Amino acid sequence: MIPKRVAIYCRVSTSEQSAGMQLDELRELLAQGDSVRAATLIHSLRGGAASLGLQRLADALDLTESNLPVDAHVVTELTQLLRDSVESLRNRFTKPAPAT
Repeated sequence: MIPKRVAIYCRVSTSEQSAGMQLDELRELLAQGDSVRAATLIHSLRGGAASLGLQRLADALDLTESNLPVDAHVVTELTQLLRDSVESLRNRFTKPAPAT
């Protein structure tokens, strides 16, 4: 059986890769002026962030969705927030478990 910490770490890594690709797609949709598909994608990203407990990212995505269309720099900021949030989460799950 895979330890819970390892399983969570793997899920976070997979989710980060997927979210990174989705943010690249979002950048393209915004450049094309496709706010409808951008909103759907942002909504999906927000749900994924919330399910991982990345509340700052989820809140930022919620704000972005509410303010469409947005400039490409917003996607750059979201990308950095994703990296920071995932790094923080990884640090939580890579630290040794407390001794019992």
